[in-house]
Amino acid sequence: MEGEVYKDRPPGLSDEDWDLARRVADAVNLHIDASEMTGRTKPGFVAVRLNDGSSDGVLYDSRADAVRAQGSENYRCAYIKLNPGGMSARQAWVVIYGYRQMYDAGARFHEEEPIIPHRPEILPIIPRVTLPHLRNRLWRPDL
Repeated sequence: MEGEVYKDRPPGLSDEDWDLARRVADAVNLHIDASEMTGRTKPGFVAVRLNDGSSDGVLYDSRADAVRAQGSENYRCAYIKLNPGGMSARQAWVVIYGYRQMYDAGARFHEEEPIIPHRPEILPIIPRVTLPHLRNRLWRPDL
């Protein structure tokens, strides 16, 4: 019988990709359990390979550390931040699928941390782009 982490398989997903998602979820959940058992309070990052879902088994303190440790293979990995709630196989598949699409589109992740506002109080300082503002800034070949 499959555990809670393996339910909700996306329809049409191949057995190979579902196994990959399960391996990623297992790697992340293993680090979460180990962190809880050792009393670690700082969230960490896990590097997993996009082709087979394997991990090097190391929990990194920062995303930059995880990227550096992968060396020249860093473009073949996804870097997942641990969430105390765990990760389901379906969530793992969404992450892996997103990374694959970004890499296929030419995106490359380096040591820099992505800039994503997490605190609502800093959102007002981010400039809003309105439709008229956007129209004025777009290059239009017909003009």
